[in-house]
Amino acid sequence: MEGYYAAYRHFARIIEDPSMEVTFKLQPGELFIVDNTRVLHARKQFSSSGTRLLQGCYSDKDGLLSTLAAIEHAQKEAA
Repeated sequence: MEGYYAAYRHFARIIEDPSMEVTFKLQPGELFIVDNTRVLHARKQFSSSGTRLLQGCYSDKDGLLSTLAAIEHAQKEAA
């Protein structure tokens, strides 16, 4: 457990380090796509004045790769 907690504390220092942070503000109509298997992400607090819409959408690579394989298979059979 000692090794685990040492690693846990080290990871916490990394993710709390401001030099590891990228911050930007999305404009109306913009979107941000994140690969959750590659990027740790979060949102900063926001002003409650005005309106805000946050739409979440999740997709997995297995579904995408399966669809791609099915399309490729159909193309080969049609050829």
